[in-house]
Amino acid sequence: MSGGIVSASELDRIRKLAIGQTDSDQAIAAKHEKALAMHEKSKVRAANWSNTLEGSRKKKEDDRRERIEREERERQKIDVQEARFQLEERRKAIERANKILKEQTDRIKSFHSAMMYSDVLAEREAQVRLKEELAKLEHLRDQRFEDVAKFNYQRMLERELKEKSEYESKAQETAKVQQAQLAEWKEARLAEIRDEMMEGEILRKKAAEDLQAERRAEEARRNVAIQALVETQKANAYLKEIKAHEAERVSKEERKIEEYAAEKGRQFELRKKREEEIFNKKQEMRMKMIEEQAARLAANQSNEEKRIERQVLEKEMADEAARVKKEEKMRKWMNDLEKSRNSQMEKRRKAKEAEQEMGRRMAAYSEEMFKKLNEDEREDQASRRRAAQYIAIEQKRQVAEKKRRARKESEIEATVVDRAKTVTQAEALAFHSYAQERIQEYADEGKNVIPLIKELRDYRRRSSK
Repeated sequence: MSGGIVSASELDRIRKLAIGQTDSDQAIAAKHEKALAMHEKSKVRAANWSNTLEGSRKKKEDDRRERIEREERERQKIDVQEARFQLEERRKAIERANKILKEQTDRIKSFHSAMMYSDVLAEREAQVRLKEELAKLEHLRDQRFEDVAKFNYQRMLERELKEKSEYESKAQETAKVQQAQLAEWKEARLAEIRDEMMEGEILRKKAAEDLQAERRAEEARRNVAIQALVETQKANAYLKEIKAHEAERVSKEERKIEEYAAEKGRQFELRKKREEEIFNKKQEMRMKMIEEQAARLAANQSNEEKRIERQVLEKEMADEAARVKKEEKMRKWMNDLEKSRNSQMEKRRKAKEAEQEMGRRMAAYSEEMFKKLNEDEREDQASRRRAAQYIAIEQKRQVAEKKRRARKESEIEATVVDRAKTVTQAEALAFHSYAQERIQEYADEGKNVIPLIKELRDYRRRSSK
């Protein structure tokens, strides 16, 4: 029988056929196992999730159970604290009763008096020693203070001598500098005075020359003025009468203009028209008078008189032009005044309307605020009322609790006192032991124990009797 070679893959296939599994079966089995493993992992992971229904129910149950356990632990802790408190209160009551019984007995009072006397003797001895030590320290302190004062006085003298020397040297230097500055100032002042004197002399000469020139010019002007005055007096004598009539007429017209200016807006156009008519008439009369005067002067006066008359006429024309300009300015001013008055009236009207509107708004706002304040006040009163009711209830509860505790403490204290009365004999023995301990303690401290021994002997004598 001849042998053949079988490959590894063929051998593996034969083995799988022998056990009844193929590659596809193994793959399915492996996939199934992997799916089961992933499912278990998912279940474990999902157990910690809180955003699922099961997780939410479980979390609520866990929270409720944890809250109940926490509350139970808190209650147990409070119970333990309450038990400790009650035990401590009972212990304090017992100690207080024992202390009352001990301290209220004559033997304890007498022995404590003896102890206090011993303490006083010991304190007196300590005070005597302390006084002696303080006297020594005071003497040393005075000696030290005297030495320090001498040293400081010596240093102060040295410092004053040094400062005095420095001050004198500085004063000498300052005096030298001041003398040099004074010499410089005197020299500069003398030079300034010399310059001022020279300048004053020049100004005096210039003023004298100017005064002479001014006098000559004034004399010339005076001569010209006198000549002109003589020449104009003749013309002024005739013009005065004309100017008087003209001034009266102008004053009448100005009064009329002022009366027209006082009128309201409805007469404004009429006043303007009237003023123009008056102005035209005045111009015509003025021109007519000027022409008549010019003709009269041309016929009756010399060339010099004509020149003076022409100057007077030019002056009259200039005055008339100025008057016309003034009247025009007055009309313009009246127009501006009327416009300003109307504008101010409009502004006052708008301001009044704005003020009324603001008043209405403020009234509405105030009403709203009053309502809100009333509501807040009612809520505040209700809140205070609820708080007062709660405080009253709480105070009643506290009073009841205080009374209950007082009754309980009284019962405990009465019980303790009754029990303490049964151990009076034991306390006598405890007193002897206590007294011996205190005597030994005072003797160890070096205090005088004779008052304690005497008190204990007297107590034994009284007890035996």
